[in-house]
Amino acid sequence: MRLLFLTDTHIRTASMRSRLDTILDTLEEKLREVAAQAREYHVDAVIHGGDLFDRPDVSVQTVARFATLLADFPVPIYVVAGNHDIFAHNPKTLPRTMLGLLSALHVIHLIPEEGMLLENDCKVQLTAAPFRYDIDRGERTAYCPQRNTLADWHIHVVHGMLLPKPFIADISHTVIADLPKIEADVVLSGHYHNGYDTIESKGTLFVNPGSLLRTSNSKIDMLRTPQTVLLSLSKEMTLTHLPLRCAKPGEEVLSRAAITEIEMRQENLEQFKLLVREHVDLERYDIFHMLEEVSQKEEFEPAIVQEAIRRLAMTEGLFDKEN
Repeated sequence: MRLLFLTDTHIRTASMRSRLDTILDTLEEKLREVAAQAREYHVDAVIHGGDLFDRPDVSVQTVARFATLLADFPVPIYVVAGNHDIFAHNPKTLPRTMLGLLSALHVIHLIPEEGMLLENDCKVQLTAAPFRYDIDRGERTAYCPQRNTLADWHIHVVHGMLLPKPFIADISHTVIADLPKIEADVVLSGHYHNGYDTIESKGTLFVNPGSLLRTSNSKIDMLRTPQTVLLSLSKEMTLTHLPLRCAKPGEEVLSRAAITEIEMRQENLEQFKLLVREHVDLERYDIFHMLEEVSQKEEFEPAIVQEAIRRLAMTEGLFDKEN
């Protein structure tokens, strides 16, 4: 069996200040090449690691353009929801998002968290952990799926801040080495746009090829080439990274002027951040941290906390519409 993995396409309507190209045309060209890779390598399915869209309410015109393209893929596309695909970091809002619409129309297929079994010359179990507000807090259970004993291979697809080394302390993240031994053979991860080389830890491979769309003008994005990963599974497993031929060098599509301006402002920004940290507990301004802290102190029932999250999601859906 062959599977093709990509992540973080961030389909969007508005152009990006950091880019010099026409974003919709670039995205379409990249996805057409991914479809061509699927045909060339005779894959059985395409797997998307989340953030198919840049926001849950992308314009209908943009969704229609890319829905047509995705519907023409030669094989099924299996997707896990990313934080940009949903409202208020809540996967339960999927039915009223554009990702939910494409799922209802069977353009893409959401991977059920409880898993599914793909069968060809071998049996491959797919499980998923969509982004949620607490994915990188607490016991990190989202990274520890249960294995189906009928499966020859187990692939877990997650959208979380899963990293090879410690990151900024104020940003919730999970270090691969800190996870216990898990049952999956491979963890395919999105969310962290820079990506990293495949890592083996406690018998599991951790794969993140980086975002298909370079959304920043950072030095890393200037140097890296967007890519997909081909997984070939039989008695053995091989991983092959496939750089996109259509992806232009960073200096041709990312604005150097914007980088210069950012660097000029960086020192002032850092000074401001230090000043804020001296006087303000930033954690208190993360609504989900606030909710978690209050619920623990007041010993609220889980149902009450879930209802609060649902109402936050409703509020975001009403007031965070795309211009």
